[in-house]
Amino acid sequence: MASQTTFNTSTNIMNGNDPKNVSVANYSVEEIERIINDFYSPTSQLTVPQRQQLNSILECLQYSPLAWDFSWTLLNTNKSPSVQFFGAVALCNKISKHLSELDDNEIQLLFQQLIQRLVFYMSINSKQISIKLVVALGHLILNMMPDKWKNGITAIITLFSQSQNEFLKEHPEKGHLIVLNILTILPEE
Repeated sequence: MASQTTFNTSTNIMNGNDPKNVSVANYSVEEIERIINDFYSPTSQLTVPQRQQLNSILECLQYSPLAWDFSWTLLNTNKSPSVQFFGAVALCNKISKHLSELDDNEIQLLFQQLIQRLVFYMSINSKQISIKLVVALGHLILNMMPDKWKNGITAIITLFSQSQNEFLKEHPEKGHLIVLNILTILPEE
């Protein structure tokens, strides 16, 4: 059984303070992972105030500048499904609300990493995370069009329908599904 978060002993865990005042700058990826696992554990013995504390911490973390980095680490298949999903949610929220924190080169790298991770999660049939990454990609496309990416929709269709990625070459229907999902969520977002 995973170790539960220790309350009132770590400087990183809030001690009943206003959630807006929690400092997330000192959380390690391991601590973030432990908090996520504790929060979502069906066997957790957390009290309601402890759950509220963890929820506040997780909310702050997913919008913090740290999320640009830790979200990729959490999106690793050796992590629990809850941890991976939180990584996808944090990445989606950062793209949606804080893309202006990145310069053009970082946005280009983000786009490439997002495509790679999306194709990977499609290849292992991880529907929940794939959908969240499609939503993240939709937010990225919307934030880049039309100023930075005039023909983004056409480029996405071409990217996934004519991909040189081995998985997509063997399973072109998955590329078509990605495009269909993107085109479906764009009007919603």
